[in-house]
Amino acid sequence: MKRTVFLWALVALVWGTVAYVTYLWNIKQIRDHGLEMAVMRGQLVYELIQTSRKWNTQHGGVYVPATDDSPPNPYLKVQDRDITTPSGVALTLVNPAYMTRQLGDLLALGKVNIHLTSLNPLNPANRADAWEAEALRAFESGETQRVTIADGGAHGVFRFMAPLIVEEPCLTCHQVQGYRVGDVRGGLSVSFPGDYIVEFVSERQSTVVGLHILAFMALTGLTWLSLGFFRSRVVGLEREKQAREQIIEQRTRDLENEISARRKSEIILAEREETIRSILDNAGEGIYEIDPNGVCLMINPAAVRMLGYDEPEDLIGKPIHQMVHHKHPDGEPMPLVQCALHQVTRSGKAVTLSDESLIRRDGTALPVECYSYPVLQDGHVVAAVVSFFDVSRQKHLEAELRSMAIHDYLTQIFNRRYFMERVADEIERTQRYDVSLSLLLFDLDHFKKINDTYGHAAGDAALVTFVDAIKPQLRASDTFGRVGGEEFGVLLPNTSMDKAMVLAERLRDLVSMLHVTSGEDTFGFTVSIGVTCVAGRKNMSMHDLVNEADEALYLAKKAGRDRVELFGEVGRILRN
Repeated sequence: MKRTVFLWALVALVWGTVAYVTYLWNIKQIRDHGLEMAVMRGQLVYELIQTSRKWNTQHGGVYVPATDDSPPNPYLKVQDRDITTPSGVALTLVNPAYMTRQLGDLLALGKVNIHLTSLNPLNPANRADAWEAEALRAFESGETQRVTIADGGAHGVFRFMAPLIVEEPCLTCHQVQGYRVGDVRGGLSVSFPGDYIVEFVSERQSTVVGLHILAFMALTGLTWLSLGFFRSRVVGLEREKQAREQIIEQRTRDLENEISARRKSEIILAEREETIRSILDNAGEGIYEIDPNGVCLMINPAAVRMLGYDEPEDLIGKPIHQMVHHKHPDGEPMPLVQCALHQVTRSGKAVTLSDESLIRRDGTALPVECYSYPVLQDGHVVAAVVSFFDVSRQKHLEAELRSMAIHDYLTQIFNRRYFMERVADEIERTQRYDVSLSLLLFDLDHFKKINDTYGHAAGDAALVTFVDAIKPQLRASDTFGRVGGEEFGVLLPNTSMDKAMVLAERLRDLVSMLHVTSGEDTFGFTVSIGVTCVAGRKNMSMHDLVNEADEALYLAKKAGRDRVELFGEVGRILRN
């Protein structure tokens, strides 16, 4: 009998312990959840007030009728604080702090109190209490929020506080206090009675108590009933009890393992997201994501900067094709259906564009090399990721190399190779359309003597002076090049022999009046010019034309220099 009573008591003790432990665990979860709800409520009020303050700041404050409820703010020292409308209504300017106090009055009707405070307030009424002052000092050390349940009322008062950070518009009122952008200028305190938290906990606590008592009574009674009716099967019941305990333990372990695995997965996922975000934020190339409709879903700081925008929000959620890729590199419009970067969302095939351009915010073109890759989900294309590199410097270097390849390094006019190509092209065009083409070859007289007498630097100065004097006299369609050390050529499309001779004489006369200063020396020089013309002659080659002009130049040199000579029989007739 004693053993049976002891066994019954032991059973009651075991089930009571299990019920009590699970009861304590559930009560803790309920209380923690109640506190989380209170924190969320405090955060919601804080964010609401912050949003209202930012709206007020963006508009430079708002004017409201001056009334007993909204008298002028004596602590607001700004111009035009109080104005009168044409209809005679007196208005006063409400800044973010004043608006916060009025919002606090409205929230107080719902038993929610807010307090805008600072360690250095403009308004003495905003001075911090001891708890708020301690929180403000903690904010200056990096803390982001402070929560407590203080004594007051039947169930205490929940208090939540978060910092207010100085932004550029805030300096209008607070610069006089020595604040700078990024400083903690104060905080916003939110408090409300803890009644609803207690009610939330109490309601669920009563339910949990009832369920645990019911479970305890049911399990204990069932066990006692089983013991009373099946004494002969005590061993079996003991085994059954052990099996049940093992099941409970196993299920508890399984639940704990599942919770632990889920938490680890969440941590790993958060770390991966942070890693990806860090990679995107620090990547040197521009990266953005588009959906099948061409709307920008994501863009990294490098892309925002290269495209000339201020914030990612300037592009996110908007049709980015119409903003940065609506033109071909040649300036022709590019509809969305022609955009190869966007077509990846249709085809699912990656594309590479090595010679492309995007449009900056100011309308200028940004030369880029682009890559567009599909984003797959369950085997379907849901988006595309576009990455691009700024190749402006590469394009600039290529242009410089092309320019260096065709220009003379000293005089910056065309070099011999490019000049001869232009001669060949113009001869072909002249013979196709039966128009005139003239060629002038120049040679600076006694150039060797200039180098020997004044030095090579003076000779270079003479060449540059000569080129600078000739260029303004030529048309945009003319080609001017250096074909030798002191030899130059001018190709004159659509120019007859007579006009070429007139120009040559004018240029010769111009050169004879030039003077060059090198160091302490000043000297002048002359030029000899050979002229030839293609007019109605077929089968002329580049070499034929150049040789004719060179022969005429030789005649000018032989005839005493500082002369213009025309090639061929016409030239000899003119000379005679």
